[in-house]
Amino acid sequence: MAALIILAVLNYINTKKILLNSFDAKNKVISEQVMMILQFQDLALEILEERLDQTMAEVSNELVNKYFKDTDSIEICDLKEIRKQIGMDTLLEDIYIINRRGIVVNTTFEKDLYLNFFQFGEQHKNLLLEIFKDKAFFSERIAQESTTKRLRKYSYQPTNDAQYIVEIGAYSPKANDIIEFVKSYLKEIEENQESILSVDLFLDPENPVRSEEHTSELQSRQS
Repeated sequence: MAALIILAVLNYINTKKILLNSFDAKNKVISEQVMMILQFQDLALEILEERLDQTMAEVSNELVNKYFKDTDSIEICDLKEIRKQIGMDTLLEDIYIINRRGIVVNTTFEKDLYLNFFQFGEQHKNLLLEIFKDKAFFSERIAQESTTKRLRKYSYQPTNDAQYIVEIGAYSPKANDIIEFVKSYLKEIEENQESILSVDLFLDPENPVRSEEHTSELQSRQS
């Protein structure tokens, strides 16, 4: 009887060890799959952002050095007509004119007119003040709007007299396609692996996006 008990114990320990090793190996494979798809996401977004940065810089420079070289009428000019003349996408791209108090004094996105961007936190306020100071083009990383859940990229450039900032906001359907593809892949992993409760992906450490739904907020603006 003692021998049988010892044998049973040894058999249990050996079986448990095999199961644990199998579980660890399985988790390693899953982890490598997740890392691979996240690396794809980062690379795809990086390539996309490089193209967006170049395009937005060209448009921003044209706005600042051609249309707003003289800022006397910048607060009352027809930005929608200017947007059309430049060839910007009226469904995806908007122009904002921000004065030195952080207030949107003119924009193609009428809902944001007269908003005070300084009120969206010290971080965003300091960003705008630094842009006024540096007098150079600056673009943020693609981020997610809290209300629309769509990805949008913003760029900023002060006018030559440093009295206003010309901001461009551009939605990116391609970026959304990338995220949706990654979310779908991660969701499939969740559904096929009972040991996994959920998988989260990140655009950056401050913008988490759950695989089953968007939960992050755009810090700089509610639109």
